[in-house]
Amino acid sequence: MSMLLQLISAILFVIFIYFLMSLYMGLLGKWSYKRVSKKIQSGKMSDKALIRNYNKFKKSKDSKIIAILICGIFFKSFIKFQNCTFDAYKEGMIQRNLPL
Repeated sequence: MSMLLQLISAILFVIFIYFLMSLYMGLLGKWSYKRVSKKIQSGKMSDKALIRNYNKFKKSKDSKIIAILICGIFFKSFIKFQNCTFDAYKEGMIQRNLPL
């Protein structure tokens, strides 16, 4: 019975850690989106830098291999993070009337 209780508590601990890491990745994505949006809105990012970053994120936003290497089992959260950042750059490109 003791072994079963230890196994259940270990599984619950792993689920708790997984939940915390998922929450962390979500918050990191939101903060990154807000930071990039504020930088674009305030004009601190030049058009050249905006175009360069947009094209960089456009190429790598759906790369699952890079996401797995960076985040492991949280690769789906990393892909969401990349897509949110890409959306921020896309909105900036549209606001400044730059070619997509």
